[in-house]
Amino acid sequence: MPTTERVVAPMPLFSVGQLIVTSGAISAINANHSNLHDLMTRYRACDWGDLDAYEKQLSNQSVAEGFLAINASYTMADGTIIWIETDAVRKYTIVYLPEDKF
Repeated sequence: MPTTERVVAPMPLFSVGQLIVTSGAISAINANHSNLHDLMTRYRACDWGDLDAYEKQLSNQSVAEGFLAINASYTMADGTIIWIETDAVRKYTIVYLPEDKF
């Protein structure tokens, strides 16, 4: 009898609150044939992408202790950088490009 393997996304380790995505980030994600769901799945599983070791440590500490913002940086296939940040009280998360103004 054939078996079917089921892929399950990891459980989110923290709340992101309200999700805000800038038009620049949406354009970059679409231009790279990526999708927001995949980025957010990585983020909520504590995959901080291209952050340096110190910034990754801060984000890990904030997930565990909840007193700092949580950050991640992902480089798209065309080199565009997407930043994701959740505020310290977990009321909102913003997905944006470094050059976005908001």
